[in-house]
Amino acid sequence: MIGTMLELSTYVFFATCVVIFIYFTWSVYNEYLRTKILKKRSKKLAELEELIQINQVASKLEKKIEKRAKGIS
Repeated sequence: MIGTMLELSTYVFFATCVVIFIYFTWSVYNEYLRTKILKKRSKKLAELEELIQINQVASKLEKKIEKRAKGIS
């Protein structure tokens, strides 16, 4: 009886360890994916911000060109 109880508690202990290991691995992998996605998003955001700045400079230049064209005519 005692032998079977020890075997059962050993199995429960190892099963608990396996569940904890799987949960830990899953958590680390999810964090890795989240970090990877955030890096991609930040890279895209930086590119978009750069394009917005270029667009703003271009619109300012267009306004200056229009003013000069009006002044020449």
